[in-house]
Amino acid sequence: MTMNEELEFFFLKFGVTLEEARNRLKNLCLNDGQRAEGLLSLYFCMASLVLDDVKNILELGTGLGERTIVLSGLFPMAKIYTLDLPKSDKDFHMAWRGLKKKKDGPGKFKRNIDRENITYINSNSFFLPSLGLPKEFELILVDGGHTYPAVAWDIMFSYSHLKKNGFMFMHDYTVGGGVLKVRDVVEYMAKRIDEKVWYFPGSLRPEENKRTKTPCVRKGDCRK
Repeated sequence: MTMNEELEFFFLKFGVTLEEARNRLKNLCLNDGQRAEGLLSLYFCMASLVLDDVKNILELGTGLGERTIVLSGLFPMAKIYTLDLPKSDKDFHMAWRGLKKKKDGPGKFKRNIDRENITYINSNSFFLPSLGLPKEFELILVDGGHTYPAVAWDIMFSYSHLKKNGFMFMHDYTVGGGVLKVRDVVEYMAKRIDEKVWYFPGSLRPEENKRTKTPCVRKGDCRK
């Protein structure tokens, strides 16, 4: 199955064609002619064509805000809460060491999150239950810490606060060993929840796509 065939297969399960999602992405206006790219942006486009009346979105792992601004453009009427580590956190240097090397990293970050419907939260996700966030979200991206215990509590919190019919995407699910534990937590969750876990392509590169996926859960979707 080619990448396009795989994407078409998943999107049709939710009543959306790949062409519709790509057109949505193509027509999305960002800052200064900036283009939205990548599989996650395409998945957000699919969700935007499926979901109605989206009020709250949660993003764990802001990075440079490159996906945050996409969410803001796709869901202009929604409130987007995006969270990343403060500089005082002991794990800050690990999360930001790659981003610091990117050209105009700090400037790009400020421009990307400078929108009325974006609320940036400078906190470790350990404190999620005490941050006064909405009780439910229609769309959640889990892309914060990928090792234990952070990835476990991020996914548990996100699933428990996902609204019925809402989508949760989990980034960096990799096959095999290593320090990343997204796969272990997703598989643990998949055995216990009623919903089906869909494993979307994780990379545009065929070789990488064999070992990395983007798990997706739609709350209430029990087609196992």
